[in-house]
Amino acid sequence: MQNEKLFFSRFVYNGEFINRACLKKPFERNGFVYASDARIMVRVEKSLCEESYDPQGGPKSLPSFPAPESNYKLDLKELIEILKSIPRCETVAVSGKEAECDECEGDGRVEWTYEDSNGEEHYDYFDCPICDGKGKVKTKEIEREERAIAINGTSFNAGLLQKIAEAMNDIGLPYGVITYQAKNSQPMLIQLQEGIEVIIMPCIGIEPCRELHLKQANEE
Repeated sequence: MQNEKLFFSRFVYNGEFINRACLKKPFERNGFVYASDARIMVRVEKSLCEESYDPQGGPKSLPSFPAPESNYKLDLKELIEILKSIPRCETVAVSGKEAECDECEGDGRVEWTYEDSNGEEHYDYFDCPICDGKGKVKTKEIEREERAIAINGTSFNAGLLQKIAEAMNDIGLPYGVITYQAKNSQPMLIQLQEGIEVIIMPCIGIEPCRELHLKQANEE
């Protein structure tokens, strides 16, 4: 598989949570090589890989990949165009769960520190200066990677869709096929090519800023 290391690097975990340290590298399991950041996962048939991967790596249990039941063409060019149409950073109106103040996490109060003339520090809780103690805000600065794109009515994180687009470009694929649409707590399943599949969970409670309507391949 061309650009193999770069391809897998799109999916591994790059954060600092210790309990996800096992996801920082691809790993081998039952004839497949997996990579995941706990929100998105790719599996590739081992026979397609040139590198060797740790069969003892990764988490103890893996999520299930749903059985294919649909055939929606996901065009790379179309996906890139819709991603590029979203501003890199934009002030947007928010409501509901999204409106919770990030500074105080919706509580309305934050801890303040006061240093007296003797250099001693004192702590107390007062109204959050960002939301004025309301716990909610009307607008937020939101980056492209935090937005959501609806695919056939179901919202997905734009940052994760960007990872898929970059991975498709890495291995020279003009399109993939959505073989299972997310439903009933199951992830969306995308076959990038024979032997390479990606699962991605939908966004819950996030209003999409763009929509992508795909047709069954036999309807084109």
